[in-house]
Amino acid sequence: MLRSYFFKLLRSPFLYAGLTGVFCLCLLSKNEFVRGGDVVMDMHLMLEIQSFRKAFIVFGAIPFAANFADEWNSNAIINCVSRKSALSYAVSNVTVCFISALMTVFVPLVVFAGISSISKTFYTGANTWAAFIEFVNMGLPFLSLVCYFFTFALSCAMWAVMGMTLSAFFPSKYIAIGSPFIFSHAFERVTEQLPYQFNLMGLSMSYFDFPLVGAIVYVLLVFGGLSAVCGILFVKTVEKKVQNELG
Repeated sequence: MLRSYFFKLLRSPFLYAGLTGVFCLCLLSKNEFVRGGDVVMDMHLMLEIQSFRKAFIVFGAIPFAANFADEWNSNAIINCVSRKSALSYAVSNVTVCFISALMTVFVPLVVFAGISSISKTFYTGANTWAAFIEFVNMGLPFLSLVCYFFTFALSCAMWAVMGMTLSAFFPSKYIAIGSPFIFSHAFERVTEQLPYQFNLMGLSMSYFDFPLVGAIVYVLLVFGGLSAVCGILFVKTVEKKVQNELG
């Protein structure tokens, strides 16, 4: 089922709508709002704009977060769980939702940074930041920016899984796609006064001072762990709904 969902994702216009939306927002920021001294600063300044961050979160949810709601409301879930177990069905949904959101945000950001570097200096050396600075010190600022994008995209993937999880309780595609915006705003406000290790907005923006390997491991544990918790809740809820209403 996992493979069939990946094929479905690749054929879905929503995937390309999400990718295009992220890339177009990058273009908009470059043309209208962001004027940094180099590409690295441009990208950092763009993600500092809250409205852009929230839009990226929504675009990340568009490709697959509403899949369960759509299949539940159209009764397509009956065919899915008849071929595979409810457990396999739910795990496949969570996995594809997480990966699709991650790539929908991450890939356009990297591509846009690469294209921008053709006409603008990538890194002047005038700006430094704590997260992933080891790459900068090694003369590899591009890898530092890639890690920065990956961290932010991980957070977007987590919010998308949360949206899918909520849709298991209230099967609506609008809830699945819109709730990541609400979740991110609410949870970031709750944790904004906490130390950087627990500040979700700060972590998503790489506002931390860990060694290189520790930083990568920590953001994977936090955003991957929270996604796993939401995923388990989604799986249990779907299994219960299938048993009660389709069993």
